[in-house]
Amino acid sequence: MRIVSFCTLFQPSQKKFFNLPFLVIGGSSGSTVYDAMVRYSVEDDTWKDMPCMTEKRCWCAASVLNGKIYVCGGSDTNIYHGKVHTPACFLDSVECFDPKTSAWTLVKPMKMKRFHVALVAGPNTLYAIGGSDVPSMEVYHEATDEWEFLPLPDNFPLRGAGAVALPMPVDELLNRA
Repeated sequence: MRIVSFCTLFQPSQKKFFNLPFLVIGGSSGSTVYDAMVRYSVEDDTWKDMPCMTEKRCWCAASVLNGKIYVCGGSDTNIYHGKVHTPACFLDSVECFDPKTSAWTLVKPMKMKRFHVALVAGPNTLYAIGGSDVPSMEVYHEATDEWEFLPLPDNFPLRGAGAVALPMPVDELLNRA
C-alpha cells in the first residue's frame, strides 16, 4: 500500500509541482524509541536508511535551516501504556544533520525540555514553540549557537501544535483561499 505517494511540493514561482523526497526522523514503536533517519523517494517509491541521530527520540520536531536538518526535544522513552510521560524523560537536546558531511552533531540545548514541541525556521533562526505544557517559545541563533526565550500569547496551545514558515506574506496566502 502506498500511503505517502501523494506527497508533493508546489513551487509558486515556477507554477509547478515537484515530487520531492522527504525524511522520517526518530519515532517509536511500542516502548522502543529510535534514532533512525530514513529517506522516502516519492518518485521511485523507495526507502533508504540514512545516518542515525546521536540520541534516540520520539515526539520531537524537525526543520531545515540553511541546508541543515535540525531535530529538537521530544522524549527518550515512549511509555504511554497505563503511564504518563514525566518531565524526566523529556529532552532539551538539539541535533543538526549536515548533508555535506553526512554527520549528526549536537548543538546548544534549548533552555527548557520540550515534548510535543513545534519547530519552524526563520532567517538564520529556529523557533521552538510550546511543548510539554511549557508556556514559552525559544529562538535559536545559528551564528552564535545560542537560544533565547520569546513570549507567547495568552491561552496559546502548549503541546502538539504545528508550525510552518510561509513562502509568502500571510495576507497573500489567505487571499488565495
